[in-house]
Amino acid sequence: MMPVNFHFNGESYNPESVETLHGFIYKITYEYNNQKYFYYGKKNFYSTFKKKLGKKELALITDKRLKTYKQIKKENNWRNYIGSCKDERIQEMILVDKEILKIIPNSQNSSINLTYWEMYYIITNDAIIDKQCLNANILNKFHRGRVI
Repeated sequence: MMPVNFHFNGESYNPESVETLHGFIYKITYEYNNQKYFYYGKKNFYSTFKKKLGKKELALITDKRLKTYKQIKKENNWRNYIGSCKDERIQEMILVDKEILKIIPNSQNSSINLTYWEMYYIITNDAIIDKQCLNANILNKFHRGRVI
């Protein structure tokens, strides 16, 4: 089976660089027992983490109040990402489609925007009410079966 790549606005999405972008909202479609299921989520293009400075780098620091680590920004494996769905049937499902619904550029509020737009797509598509949707909650506050 060929790998399924993300697409955006009907075209394959595989840019050279995503330096100016923060993340995206996606809809992944699966097939199980001849029925289509889908999942909405968000994904960052980059991960950041702290890395301790080595002995040589530490030796160059004269002011001991300075940080002893550096921030590393690394493109994560978003191109091969297949979703964060926790449904127990997911292992048996066939991945059919990976669609990018919205791209969020880098900004001061990009993390908040990413969360807002994920929530927007889940709510406007009645995701936690629709039986074909694999999203079970919104922000871990509104859960499937508890919403009237």
